[in-house]
Amino acid sequence: MKKQLLRLLFLITLFSGMRTDVDAQLVYIPDSAFRAYLNQNFGSCMVGDSIDPTCPDVLDATIISVEGLGIIS
Repeated sequence: MKKQLLRLLFLITLFSGMRTDVDAQLVYIPDSAFRAYLNQNFGSCMVGDSIDPTCPDVLDATIISVEGLGIIS
């Protein structure tokens, strides 16, 4: 019994670090004007109406200017 438990714990430990199908967290962008801006400037980071905040282009951005574009939220 103890040997089987140790084997099971070993297998759980071994396989727990092997998950490769992790999905990115997406952030929904409700404002259509802001979505349009993001699609134009960060298109590779957009997935439908959402943006992937872990996308390299987003992480590399230091400032964005959306003044006068009619963005509400």
